[in-house]
Amino acid sequence: MDNLANKGEIYVKLANKELGRFTLFGLLPAIEYGDVANNFSKAANCFRSDKQREKEIENRKLAIFYYLKNTDTYDALDEYNKLVELTEDYEEKIQLYLTMLQLHYDDDNFDAGEKINTNIGNLYFENSSFDKAIEFYAKVIDGTYKSKKLYENCVINTAKIHLNNNNISKAADLYQLLTNSLSGSFTLKTILCRLSLDDFIAAKCLLNIDSKISVIERDFVIKIINAYDEYNLEAFMDQVNFYEKYSFIDDTILKLLLILKHKLENNVNSILL
Repeated sequence: MDNLANKGEIYVKLANKELGRFTLFGLLPAIEYGDVANNFSKAANCFRSDKQREKEIENRKLAIFYYLKNTDTYDALDEYNKLVELTEDYEEKIQLYLTMLQLHYDDDNFDAGEKINTNIGNLYFENSSFDKAIEFYAKVIDGTYKSKKLYENCVINTAKIHLNNNNISKAADLYQLLTNSLSGSFTLKTILCRLSLDDFIAAKCLLNIDSKISVIERDFVIKIINAYDEYNLEAFMDQVNFYEKYSFIDDTILKLLLILKHKLENNVNSILL
């Protein structure tokens, strides 16, 4: 056992010694629970190697228990955050986050729920539980958000889910929420969603009023609209290939362009028939 682990064992003994005094003399003032919790927390910090992971988890849990007995929510939540990092199972992580959420609410700290709801949504999103992800993202999107970064994360991932479910209308509405706060790439996604819905008026209006969209993106949109109007599949593909040389086409833009290409192919084929 290394020196740090030995130090951890000393902190555990100190914590248990304090607990032994409770047994002999009855409950001490709450501040003593804080001393016990601090010793378990210090012990956990000494057990941070992979070999000592289980001891770290055990002592984090004990620290949480006694911090809460000491009504020290702040330090308990700090230990919860460290415990989440140690937990590999995503469902266990979510249960920890839900407990943290309730502690924040009990402490009238409603703003902190924004980060936790985002983290829970992200865990569900990463594990393909998309309905649950939307549920927790919505708590941030529909609330009075404080963090622009967290809000944008929730909107973007929710839009991706709806787009993958071919619910283009909802995706468009979500992307449009970001057109005033992010770069022109989200204006472009909103426009492509509107075009996919055959809402050319909304697409053209957004193109005219949004100043964030780049010259290349604006020119690209105008030319693919013209190709659409002229039922010119070759011109449409030429513009896509040209745009790809100068701009990054992410998965979302690619999906929307494929939808537009398919619709244009159908339009061309219907004319030929």
